Amino acid sequence: MNQGFAIAGSLMWKAANRHDPATRADGARFFFQNQLGAIITVIAFLPLLVLIFMDKDMDPKNKKIAGGIGAVLAIVATLIGVSWNPPSVEQYTRDMNACAAQINAGQPTTTLIGARAAATLTRNLLPSGRTSYARPAAPLGGEACV
Repeated sequence: MNQGFAIAGSLMWKAANRHDPATRADGARFFFQNQLGAIITVIAFLPLLVLIFMDKDMDPKNKKIAGGIGAVLAIVATLIGVSWNPPSVEQYTRDMNACAAQINAGQPTTTLIGARAAATLTRNLLPSGRTSYARPAAPLGGEACV
């Protein structure tokens, strides 16, 4: 049960970081903000493993089995919580600028953000047989990427 909560918390933390990423300019903050889900998972499992291995009343065979299972679950939950390719403010800024430039040029968007919007647009709004959609020039003040 502890593993389920640890994994759920890690996944929610990773989702929150996608909505409000850290800047790469501050390396320590970037690391801790993106990897906090994995760090908290280790902190959550550590007391459980200590209690298992320090229990004097538990049979040594059961201690090895429970400790091994606990260690494997802790490793799995930690690996799920690690952000392998964490987003950054700089990455989002580059994507948004590229998307805005493509929209202003009347080109289909190719950034990840724009590609999702273009796929939805193609699937839902374009007449059959049409493969692209060129947006008109942006109004005064520019147009936000979706």
